[in-house]
Amino acid sequence: MAKATIKTTNQKASATRKTAVKKAPVSAPKTKDSSPVNAVSSEVQLPAYVKEVYGYIYEDQEVSRNLDDNRFGTLFTLGYNNKLAKAVCREVNYPSSVLQVGATFGNQIDKIASKIGQYGSYDIIDVSKTQIERCRNKFIYEYPKINFILQDATSPIEKKYDCVVCYMLLHEVPDPTKHKIVNNILSAINTNGKVIFVDYHAPSKWHPLRYIVKAVNRLYQPFAESLWNHEIKDFAENPNDYVWRKSLYFGKMYQRVVVTKIK
Repeated sequence: MAKATIKTTNQKASATRKTAVKKAPVSAPKTKDSSPVNAVSSEVQLPAYVKEVYGYIYEDQEVSRNLDDNRFGTLFTLGYNNKLAKAVCREVNYPSSVLQVGATFGNQIDKIASKIGQYGSYDIIDVSKTQIERCRNKFIYEYPKINFILQDATSPIEKKYDCVVCYMLLHEVPDPTKHKIVNNILSAINTNGKVIFVDYHAPSKWHPLRYIVKAVNRLYQPFAESLWNHEIKDFAENPNDYVWRKSLYFGKMYQRVVVTKIK
């Protein structure tokens, strides 16, 4: 009889706990103005290909901090990281609203933030929480107006921008994801806006590093060679609705593509 009483009591307590859990309200964290903080962030999942191919970089804080040193970018690009960053800035107007897809290493973000000034706006999205936190901690005092958002670039972008920057991102994603990103950011520009892509390109046949880069890509960057075989506009659903202007650098190894809407 005692055992039955204990069992009944335990069952009632368990039922009470379950009811309490069901009734407990769940709310997003609030800021001072009581608005949700990056409500989308709780649903963002790091894609499997990122974990598999680039997880050792983007999810490791120490490795990320080391690669954020601009000297590494200079070494890996043979000095072209600064030239490419400047090539982007030449296309950004002051002041303007800018969205960047991907929290990059080095000084590329600094250059755009300086160009748009205090009267512009600068939003940066990235699917990696580690990279968002790294950039936020890096720029919180120098450029406090930069808004870092944890978001997958394939998910809808609600705002419209004067300029969208996609800097060295497409070579890191599979082709179906390239399609989604390209079309997603093309739809995020204002009537008079532009999209600026910077990424790899097929080097000239005479380029001394052509086959070295090909070998490195096949070992460590399996989605990069697609940009050797396809133009970026090939990933757009309606490429004829836009004007595509391409510039090549370092023996055609890098490309900058500026896209504007046809009025």
